[in-house]
Amino acid sequence: MRMAVERLVYVGLSLAVTARWSESTVRCRTVRRVTIDAWAFYEQYAESDRSSLSERERQVLAVCDFRQEVNSGGFDSYFRYSGGDTALTAITALPRLLGSRWADLLGEAVALFGAPYPLDPDDRSEKVGSFDLDELDKRFYTLEASTNADGKLTEALSN
Repeated sequence: MRMAVERLVYVGLSLAVTARWSESTVRCRTVRRVTIDAWAFYEQYAESDRSSLSERERQVLAVCDFRQEVNSGGFDSYFRYSGGDTALTAITALPRLLGSRWADLLGEAVALFGAPYPLDPDDRSEKVGSFDLDELDKRFYTLEASTNADGKLTEALSN
């Protein structure tokens, strides 16, 4: 007599499957997709070492650094503090995650520093006071208001 056992098996963070075992077969089917909220993920890793994360996860976190700091105190805040440490990663990720207008805006802001971009917050802080960032701030807030950025970042983590 063949007896089948059915139970829920979790695979990683992004997929749950039901497997059915019998003497000679194993069948799997997708039950549901697990959604990883971008801001919950950010809270978990904002101050942590990110080296063990996937490239996509590090890119999402870099974009969250960007959005968090600029929303908190404008581009001035972003560049003065550690959020700006991940600016080059964010520029690379933005076209795919939120669109080219976002990447162009951050690229324009980073270009104010000249090459090479200063990775140390103290070096950036010395220069950022001489920049007029009001127009960049306004353009950022317009993008924030016209884009479902939270949804797009959550989707990027969940795929």
